[in-house]
Amino acid sequence: MDFAHSQDIILQELRPSRFILLPSDKVRYAGSSVKSRSTLALMNCDSERKRPRAEENIGAAKVMASKQQKLDQDVKTIERLQDSTCTQGNFSGQIMHDNRPVMVPLEEEWYTSPEECNRVDCGTTSNVYSLGVFLFELLCSFESWDARQVAMSDLQHRILPSGFLSENPKEAGFCLWLLHPDHSSRPTARFEICGKLKCDDLLNAVNVIRSIGFNRNEDYRATAGVSKKINVFEFSTLLDDSIDIHYPAVEMSNKSKLSCVCWNSYMRSFLASTDYDGLIWDAGTARSLSQYDEHQKRAWGVDFCQVDPMRFASGSDDCSTKLWSIYEASTIWNPANVCCAQFLAQSTNLLALGSGIGHPRISSHQLLKLKREALCSAGGSKLVGKGLGVRG
Repeated sequence: MDFAHSQDIILQELRPSRFILLPSDKVRYAGSSVKSRSTLALMNCDSERKRPRAEENIGAAKVMASKQQKLDQDVKTIERLQDSTCTQGNFSGQIMHDNRPVMVPLEEEWYTSPEECNRVDCGTTSNVYSLGVFLFELLCSFESWDARQVAMSDLQHRILPSGFLSENPKEAGFCLWLLHPDHSSRPTARFEICGKLKCDDLLNAVNVIRSIGFNRNEDYRATAGVSKKINVFEFSTLLDDSIDIHYPAVEMSNKSKLSCVCWNSYMRSFLASTDYDGLIWDAGTARSLSQYDEHQKRAWGVDFCQVDPMRFASGSDDCSTKLWSIYEASTIWNPANVCCAQFLAQSTNLLALGSGIGHPRISSHQLLKLKREALCSAGGSKLVGKGLGVRG
């Protein structure tokens, strides 16, 4: 797809039945393709220009012929791939499931973007939508053919199975981005790594990172995890490819493995961390400022309130969420262990919690009435490792 788009060519049948695995273990695209409207418009625009002299007309004709030849070659390249696929592979125009043929129209319905259903030509973004459906099918497992039909039908409404959400949270978010109903909001599907954090022994288990956080101005990044250390790196150095190994600008040692780290949104050098206790650190002096030991078991998540920088929350295996401030500490009890806690952006009174095995759920609490649960989303069979508050 990236090759075709780089040549300004749109793949018209981007779905599984149009890809064939050859005996040589190579994958070939066997569907049709077309030049994008922008390329055709540019060619027409060039052809309609009039030049005053005959030699200029000849020059323009040569340029147009060169452009046309280049585009024809690009299309023929893809067509050759299609022809070789049909002759070398086993292309039958249908999908087989449990020795039963599934007609292509059903697959076509699943992989057709909303704008294509409305007969609107949006160019390469329709291919990006199909790529999102591809990703979902590759990652999601189905107990039966009927379950697959239901899941694929729900996907057209951007509804993902609860099990898929719990097992692939990051991939699920990326799928929904690719499947965005507004074609202009989808990614281009061309991604570039801007920078990497390079360690001297990356494969060592001690270097496993459990949590990453940016400071208020996003010029520093803190990492925490198995090493029992909070390392603060200058973000600009991560973008410098000439650096072989990144060394932290600040290093703060802890007595236990760290679960989570979070920067304060107002006080630039302040950050909080959790292990079995909670600590507030000053990255400027590399020292801990205060310790909170109300939790009876390991605390997994901590989050500063963006509106009130003196308030933060922590969630623990002791089935409690602690709300901290310079004035007092309050507790919200939960049916199961709390794996993450996060304030809703621009609010001091709405807090989202993620629970673990046995009672998997995401709940939102109105802190003005501490015992009141404002919203609960239950389902799945595994713990909720991370939750994010959203506006609207």
